Amino acid sequence: MPLLRKHNAGFKKSKVITLTDQEIDAATKTAHDLGPGYPQLSTDWCSKIYTNCMTQPQALAMPPAWTPRDTARLDEKLAGSIYKVLGAKKKSVKIQTTFSGSVALNRAMTAIVKLARFIGSERIDVITTSPSIDIMALFLKEHAEVIPHFVPSLSLARTPFGLNINSIINKLKKCAKESPKNLQVVLLSSPENPTGEIWSNSALKAIAKVCLYHKAVLIIDHCFLLAGVHKKKPATAWSLGINKLDWIAIWDTGKTIGFNEEKLGFILHGGPRICQHVIDSVNTIQFNVSRRQKILFSELLCSEPFKHHLAALRSICKLNLKTLSDLLRGTGLHVLAPKGGTLALIDCSALGIGDETIRRILIENDIGVIAGRVFFHGAKKPTHLIRIALARENKHFTKCVQLLVSVLKTI
Repeated sequence: MPLLRKHNAGFKKSKVITLTDQEIDAATKTAHDLGPGYPQLSTDWCSKIYTNCMTQPQALAMPPAWTPRDTARLDEKLAGSIYKVLGAKKKSVKIQTTFSGSVALNRAMTAIVKLARFIGSERIDVITTSPSIDIMALFLKEHAEVIPHFVPSLSLARTPFGLNINSIINKLKKCAKESPKNLQVVLLSSPENPTGEIWSNSALKAIAKVCLYHKAVLIIDHCFLLAGVHKKKPATAWSLGINKLDWIAIWDTGKTIGFNEEKLGFILHGGPRICQHVIDSVNTIQFNVSRRQKILFSELLCSEPFKHHLAALRSICKLNLKTLSDLLRGTGLHVLAPKGGTLALIDCSALGIGDETIRRILIENDIGVIAGRVFFHGAKKPTHLIRIALARENKHFTKCVQLLVSVLKTI
């Protein structure tokens, strides 16, 4: 274990950097990286499939050896894998493939803007939650038409989290009443980042019915759908079964399979108005995604090793959550245990210093974490939370947390 470096009690106050910048800090400046939510686990389970797919001659074949019919077959195979692994029905769900979950969410928002222009709405009310991943807020700010409404979705105390369905519905009704010419959008995540909260099927259906009544679009980020401590797959946008609802859902491979940033993002969508705008928005930025990746993920996602990986990922996240709780016992620090996903929040209020200062102290001591306030979007931002990733090999995770505790004990 490395020697502890004395922290500088006189840290200069500065603006908290974005989540992505913090994750880059953790990944590039520390050997004990608990920052990014991407799994850092052995890929031995899929190395044979990976090698076979990456070396297939078809990946680099050119016309006339590679035909439009070959492209259609590969696209159909990849879509079939997504339908199967996510439990979506081809008849009612369309799928677009893109480079990552972030790109998928960006294109979803662009599709919303296109829809608003098509129906003659000059402004867009987007109702979303706080806390939530900060790119939600950053993406919304990129569109002048968008009016963001952040609804607090949990208590800032160390009591159990609780999603507030009424706050979402009431805000949607209020926006629709006060600005009937605006397009309304509800933007959620399930499981949520960073809390790990999961929206129930009944809650999503209730929100979706209000969306349908007000001709609003429902967007759900499902990137942690298959990954994390939860055993049962959460309710999904495509399983709600509400006819004529315009909806968009996001899923990507990166939160489930750690391939060092090799991933694909998927936009699932349905409804009478939104689908063509999603297709147009994706086609605006790309001709296609890598054929090599389409070959890889079409094979991998339907394989037996992938099924075993999902079970192993859940087991290791649950084990690491227990390890974390055990190692923090008696320190004054508290784990805010997630219901789903691969992330956990630690309540550091007993230390009496802010999360960004804690983050910097830990980076100085070779440990990467995320300052929690970046996930909160209202005027009141808690400064006592840090986020850590659970999808790490248990031996390494244990060493990381042991060092984290040793460092924080010196504060």
